[in-house]
Amino acid sequence: SYTVRIPAMTRSESDAMLRFLFHHIAKSEFHFRHHWQTDDLVIWDERATVHLAPTDYESHPRELVRVAIGSVAPKR
Repeated sequence: SYTVRIPAMTRSESDAMLRFLFHHIAKSEFHFRHHWQTDDLVIWDERATVHLAPTDYESHPRELVRVAIGSVAPKR
């Protein structure tokens, strides 16, 4: 949802490439669905991952801590 254009391409080339890429990453062979258990910890690199958190964890607590390279650690 953040990528809207590839600046080094014409608008039509960029639109075509993004359509291809968005369709490509939607393939099930690239999906990982974690089935949570108590005390699980999952870590991923957001620079190389498309992350979508489903909202099926209902009333269970969910804590997300996002850390970026060069960032200051989050306050707790």
